[in-house]
Amino acid sequence: MASSTGVCCRTLMLARLASHGQACCLSPFAIGLTASAARETEQVRGLAGFVKPGGDAAIQKRSGPRDGTGEGNPRLQALVELLSSPTRKEAPPLSKKEQDALAAHQRLVAAEARAWAEDLEVKFHLQKAALKALPPKLRELAMQPDHTPFPMNRNCLFDTPPEAYRDPTPGSDTAVKAEKGRSLRG
Repeated sequence: MASSTGVCCRTLMLARLASHGQACCLSPFAIGLTASAARETEQVRGLAGFVKPGGDAAIQKRSGPRDGTGEGNPRLQALVELLSSPTRKEAPPLSKKEQDALAAHQRLVAAEARAWAEDLEVKFHLQKAALKALPPKLRELAMQPDHTPFPMNRNCLFDTPPEAYRDPTPGSDTAVKAEKGRSLRG
């Protein structure tokens, strides 16, 4: 949903860029004039608006190149087409065998999700029981959150145990290298 909204917003922005392109380039504010000079320029061009009761001058909007999406610019049209949301195509109907496989997969995924949730619930109950079993002073200390950052030189060992700590199996490359190292040392 969010991606389609973003695409629509970009499409609208590109359309506005195309339609307001000529008017924005001719705007007195784009040249860097002050507000009073801009008002005078607008009056000279015949675009001066009426005065509102509050005293602010409102410029009347012109029709013309601002309407539409700038249909004369083929490069911009190509961009607008790329940014617009694609048309939805219906998926072909599934065969009976595919429907059965899909249902089995959905059951498997649902069972895994239930097992994960039950496992997490058991862990929470065990944690609560362990906290209740502690003496009061230790329980109080254990309940305080620990916000100390991890040390920057911490080693993250992803193998359990790491390969360097394992005994080499006879005949493997690591065993041969270990034997060569031992024979060279002694």
